Amino acid sequence: MPKFIVPFGGALLVALAATAWLFARRPPSPLPAGRPQEFSALRSLAERAARQVLPEADAARQKVELTVPKEKIESETIRVKVLASDFGGSAIASPLGDGGTDLLVQLPVDRSAAFVAAVTDPGKPRSPMPVSTGAEKVYIEVMLEDVRAPAL
Repeated sequence: MPKFIVPFGGALLVALAATAWLFARRPPSPLPAGRPQEFSALRSLAERAARQVLPEADAARQKVELTVPKEKIESETIRVKVLASDFGGSAIASPLGDGGTDLLVQLPVDRSAAFVAAVTDPGKPRSPMPVSTGAEKVYIEVMLEDVRAPAL
């Protein structure tokens, strides 16, 4: 083996390492000015779809909190979902970390007061529901929380 291969190989290895180090130190080049405009149509499409699917953040949202024994939270969740359906709306439930449940109810605006009354006072008889006249919806958050023992 000729004597120049080892020094030549070592010099080549040092040159490659120095080149890699220089490229790693160089800051990344910014995106061209026209690049974000390429995604503007996709962004507007995603925003429009989100507005159609998700409730608006500034939408009038009522909040109802109920304390329920832990063993009755599931049956109370079912009762609120059935009530929402009876009042011409829908409800989705999400379990809370402390054993409770959070429900998001969507109803016609003109039925929201009767729904809240039915949820908060289950023993009260309900009057027949009038036909809903508007398409405007309201969101009501119903939180079912476990009855906690008093702190000593």
